[in-house]
Amino acid sequence: MSRRALHIAFWAGVAGLSFSFFLHIQKEKEAFYQEYLRYKEFLLLLQSAKLGRKQELSESFLQQKLQQFPLQVVSIKTTEMGYEVKLRDVPGSEIPKLVYFLEDSGFSIKKLKATDNTGQATFEVEIALR
Repeated sequence: MSRRALHIAFWAGVAGLSFSFFLHIQKEKEAFYQEYLRYKEFLLLLQSAKLGRKQELSESFLQQKLQQFPLQVVSIKTTEMGYEVKLRDVPGSEIPKLVYFLEDSGFSIKKLKATDNTGQATFEVEIALR
């Protein structure tokens, strides 16, 4: 092979590798940009999410809202850790709705004990809230 052919082959190889490297960089740049857009979308969703409590959490608020459910409130006590609520005659189908309501209202459930001594799916429920 002549020297000229070697130079042409060398520079063609360099050009091919450069072009390949350029395409790889473009793909990486696009992947990085897509990840950045997902991050910005997450930040926007996080910023627009409802944060904080909807109501001032108190015994009276809790008493008032529990009247919406078909149950009997035995007691609501304020403790140093939050609130202790004792309920009676709670239908089993209402317990998930009650838990959703409490958490949606801004309470954090620390303890939930539901006991059915009758076998008829009416529970005595003890809840520790914060």
